[in-house]
Amino acid sequence: MGHVEVGRWAARQQPPLRMPLHLLRLPVHHAPLLAVFDGHGGRAVSQFCAAHLAQEFLASPAYRRGDLAAAITEAYYRLDEMLDSEAGKAELRKFVSDAKPK
Repeated sequence: MGHVEVGRWAARQQPPLRMPLHLLRLPVHHAPLLAVFDGHGGRAVSQFCAAHLAQEFLASPAYRRGDLAAAITEAYYRLDEMLDSEAGKAELRKFVSDAKPK
């Protein structure tokens, strides 16, 4: 995992936003999956998606058929379902509590 800095589009000048950059080499298609989790849903949601996106992408039926565009769509829909589940909510709470200063 690396990081990337991106400019902000706000009217007032703000420093660039530093975001984690995840790169996964796909075993079947030999193509990279690049994902930027920018925190629009909050830091905990970004962490959750970073932890689960690649796994859900590779597990999607569309990926096994070789339809990468449908696979990423399926993976994001699956992440939405996971975030709304009790287990997903518990994981989000853990990310939030882990981020609090001790």
